[in-house]
Amino acid sequence: DRLRSLALHLSSTGLSREAIRDAFEQARAQLRLANREADEDRVMDVMDFLAGWCSPHMKIPTEATNGTTALASNSEPASPPSPRS
Repeated sequence: DRLRSLALHLSSTGLSREAIRDAFEQARAQLRLANREADEDRVMDVMDFLAGWCSPHMKIPTEATNGTTALASNSEPASPPSPRS
């Protein structure tokens, strides 16, 4: 729960999904080197929440760079911004 709360907090500050995922990946790698498999599994669970590989109520919504929610409730990806002429 605390790791998920951390990811939610980072998301609310405007950090991108990729940046949050990268931070959790670095932590996961350190836990693997320390042979802390149970903790590594917990970090991977939160990474699944970020990717949307979980129950809908556990997804961690993040903001897309164009200001729209990247994880829409209908599970469709956000549309890319229109190119400017």
